[in-house]
Amino acid sequence: MGQAVRGGAVFICTSISMVALAACSMSWEPPRILEPIAITPTAPTDAEPDIVFERHGVSVPRRDGSAAQGWLVLPKGSTPEAAVVVVSGSGQTTRADALPLGESFASNGIAAIVVDKREKGYSFVHRDFDALADDAVGVGDFLAQHEATSGARLAIVGVSEGGWIAPRAAAAKPELFSGVVLVSAPIVSPLAQASWMIDRAVAELPNPIRRVAATAVAAGRPFLNYADEDSDDALASLNVPVFAVWGAEDSVAPVASAHSRLTALVDEPVTTMLIPESGHTPASSTWVPHTSRWLHELPASAQDVTCGVQPSDRYAAPQPPAARWYLDARVHMALAVSATTLFLLTRINRKVRQP
Repeated sequence: MGQAVRGGAVFICTSISMVALAACSMSWEPPRILEPIAITPTAPTDAEPDIVFERHGVSVPRRDGSAAQGWLVLPKGSTPEAAVVVVSGSGQTTRADALPLGESFASNGIAAIVVDKREKGYSFVHRDFDALADDAVGVGDFLAQHEATSGARLAIVGVSEGGWIAPRAAAAKPELFSGVVLVSAPIVSPLAQASWMIDRAVAELPNPIRRVAATAVAAGRPFLNYADEDSDDALASLNVPVFAVWGAEDSVAPVASAHSRLTALVDEPVTTMLIPESGHTPASSTWVPHTSRWLHELPASAQDVTCGVQPSDRYAAPQPPAARWYLDARVHMALAVSATTLFLLTRINRKVRQP
């Protein structure tokens, strides 16, 4: 047992030393504080409509031959002028998870379709945002051809992780969608988002420790195929207006960076809302009525304006260090295992030689 404890200590010390040495080899600066956002008072909306809606089970074919099961939620008794494809956040989300948001849109007169996320090729370590965007385009095509929504103006709503997918879908088929709605979208890459979250957690500690934390996050890059993915190219190529929503107290998405990056990348009008006293999942009642009015009034409603309040945290998302061999966690693991093995063999050899 004593040898095992000593070996574990050697492994931990070697791992920490490797990360610390790697930290000394990378350039890192504390995230800067971004300038305050120009805020316009939020325009009041009418009381949230209580439109009766109805749900219809649907099956949407995918290009790979599978099908996504979902719900089509429609305002009852009227032909919707607008409809949305809802792209949910991270995890193996289902149509049941997204149904409340779809119903919120329908109660505001907007038809909505929500579907199960594909299981094939989606996990914590592997995600194909292009394939998910292709699925979203397929759902949009289905909505455009459905008899209840064939004449409606279509938009795509990306929630959290869906914020990396919705712009790709809209850019892939620009003639299909008339607008993009982003809700709690990080905009920056998943690795930059994780770096921001970790740095905010250790922000009160000395900078050398923050540097080591940043290095440790970057060392996980080889295990996530999507770590450096972003939607910069898709956002820059959009030819439709965008409506973006964040909770001002969001501790998951770097709101200040996301707002700055989004408004810089998109040439079309970007309307944004920062919801006070809200985190990563702002209640739909705080933003769906505004988004619904924006959809109903397009293109007149498309304008560059930010409503609400300042984000509680204006720190920029740090730029993760470039991939280097000495930042590779697999190298750290191999060296730590080798050092531990050598230590244990040396100890055993000494014991054998003792009379």
